[in-house]
Amino acid sequence: MSELGEKGTITVYELYEDYIRKRKVLSGEETPVQEFVSIAFSHDSQFLIGQSGEPDWTLFLWIWQRQKLIYTIKTGGPTTPIYKVSFNPHDHNQICVCGNGVFKLFSYVERALKQTNTQKQEPLNYLSHDWVSENQVIVGSDTGQLLLFKHEALQWKTNLGETHDSERTVEKQEPGEICVTAIAASLKGFACSAGPGMVYLFQMTKEKDGYNKIREIQVRLIIWSEDDSRLVSRDADGAVYEWNIHSSKLESEIVHKSYMYTSVALSPDAKTIFVMGTDFTLKQIQETKILSEVPTGDVTYTTITVSRSGKVLFCGTSVGTVTIISCPLFEPKNLFQYQGRGHTAPITKICVTYDDQFLLTTSEDGSVLIWRIIWNSYYQKKDSELCYLEEIFITKSDLEKKENFLKLTEASHVQKEMDHKSAEIEKLKLELQKRQNVVAGLNKDIASYKRQIKLRNNNIDEKEKCITKLRKMITDLEKSKFLMDYKNKELLNKIEPNERTIETMRERIQEMESELEETERENSQMELMISELRLRLKASDTEKRQEMQRASDIDIRMQRLKSDLQHCVEFIQDPKKLKEGILMLHKNYLESSDVECIHRQDAELQANTHQIFFEREDMARNALCAIKNKMARDTDMHQTYTFRMMKENIALMTEINSLRYKLILFEDQLQACTAFLELNQMVKKSQEEESKIVTSTPLPWFKEVEEPTGAIPSLEEAGELQSPSVSTKAQAETSPPGCPAKKEVSTSIQQLQTTK
Repeated sequence: MSELGEKGTITVYELYEDYIRKRKVLSGEETPVQEFVSIAFSHDSQFLIGQSGEPDWTLFLWIWQRQKLIYTIKTGGPTTPIYKVSFNPHDHNQICVCGNGVFKLFSYVERALKQTNTQKQEPLNYLSHDWVSENQVIVGSDTGQLLLFKHEALQWKTNLGETHDSERTVEKQEPGEICVTAIAASLKGFACSAGPGMVYLFQMTKEKDGYNKIREIQVRLIIWSEDDSRLVSRDADGAVYEWNIHSSKLESEIVHKSYMYTSVALSPDAKTIFVMGTDFTLKQIQETKILSEVPTGDVTYTTITVSRSGKVLFCGTSVGTVTIISCPLFEPKNLFQYQGRGHTAPITKICVTYDDQFLLTTSEDGSVLIWRIIWNSYYQKKDSELCYLEEIFITKSDLEKKENFLKLTEASHVQKEMDHKSAEIEKLKLELQKRQNVVAGLNKDIASYKRQIKLRNNNIDEKEKCITKLRKMITDLEKSKFLMDYKNKELLNKIEPNERTIETMRERIQEMESELEETERENSQMELMISELRLRLKASDTEKRQEMQRASDIDIRMQRLKSDLQHCVEFIQDPKKLKEGILMLHKNYLESSDVECIHRQDAELQANTHQIFFEREDMARNALCAIKNKMARDTDMHQTYTFRMMKENIALMTEINSLRYKLILFEDQLQACTAFLELNQMVKKSQEEESKIVTSTPLPWFKEVEEPTGAIPSLEEAGELQSPSVSTKAQAETSPPGCPAKKEVSTSIQQLQTTK
């Protein structure tokens, strides 16, 4: 959704069944944009393009889910506005733009939009376009021309103003009215608008190099429901169509072969349609069924409308009178008609105000009448419910004056901007001159710095000689590194048992996982047993219903027997008829050979049926209870086992992490001690060299290394010392506060002395 303002934005909403949610807000960033005249998504919904309005007419391309603007390009100008932009439905790298004298195809290649159609086109005002295939675009102009472009080349062209239909007569249209404002493509062709109330349908030719017009649709009347959920339209053939706006589907079609419908009205609840036909009959239709008909005689109703309450139907006639009919039409006791005369010519349009207070009528005689509607005991709507339009009527001359004033204002604004820009250019020139002077001064500084660099390079050569001497000291420090490597190996030997413990724990975890899988298989088997028992219980229920059906059949037969027996009792005084009735009962219901067998079988069957039913029911209940108990026990055991394994895993992971942390600490301590020993050796050597060289003078920019308070002797001097405690004490004094292994270093030095 595009929003107009000082800084125009595009808001992307996410649609749900009951509500919408705001997702992203896109803007032109540093580019000043007041509005976006056209926006479109790519077929994969990853990219979004937006065409800004005046004065820049810039095309923006976003990856909207990241709110990332990837490219902008100017497509129009003050005299060439843009009306529509779209993606290729098969390739999101191709974009089409059309406007007044503008038809451009862009391709997104190498992170840039490049125009692909460089051929000159006719300077037409292109109002709309649509992609009919992967490489074909159909474009419509304000003069009624349709142009088909394939691979950026014109393939087919037609003019709707020149097309005609020889089988029927079409109303004459002015040249300015034939303009293609909308195009909708399909698999076999496309549909386009051709002016007010006119739609053309085109179908692809067999050669697939052009299109043929197959149908022309003229919409004469459109009526909206009050809640904007339904739409009723009437075409030039007199057919009435009812549309559902939410589903965009045709719900009903009202057509009659012998006559046409000239006027249509819709009830406030959008359930009933009133139509007037050329057969001089007013019909009330609901769900394509005619509920009632009211003849109008010799008078033709040119236009009809329904009041906001839905209780009265107002009809304009061909003689200039207004006829009022009560609704609904299928209740004759409430039917009344009233005729009011006001016009001298046929009424062309009739309308009721929002509050049902006034009726407005227009006629071919050029008059407009306002009728006051007087209601009896009818609730009038309050003025607070009235809605007011933002549009107002204005004469053409006033509009031209305002437009001329607006143009003059824009011209003065542009002139002021030009003056302001020229002043800014002069300021920039002065600033450029100042910057050039600064650059000249900086060049002089660079030359002086180069001379200083040359002197410093000479000093660097002297220092490199000192570095060669320091490298000799590194060989001495490598010996102390050997001790640290030995300690590192000891730490690794301590870590190996812990790793073996970790491996055993992993094996235990795998065993537990296998046991868990076995438990799950047992649970699945239990579920299969439960399903089998349920099937058995269902079969027993089926047998029970069959027995109950058989019992109901026997009851019905007994009822028939009782009714026949009652009929025989009526002939109790006539022995002959009574005898015949008894014989008929015996013949219909019993046989002499089966009387005893039937009684015996019925008794046994009833006893066995009840016994079997109760036994199966008890067995199913017992089995179901046992399965439920077993499932509960297995679930408790499984939960206990899983919880115990989780605790053991947590303990193992904690122990592993602590061992890894200790290993890292030991490595850090080893590196810190190594660096500390190297630093002490280098300081000691540098002090000895400086004591020998007295004539050398330091450079002015070089700072001497301060002598530490307590220096550690070298490895050879540590071997000549008789008391190891002195070395240990010196190390303790000179050790930095961040080294955590002072005692270990002193112990390693003592071991090295004993080995020597």
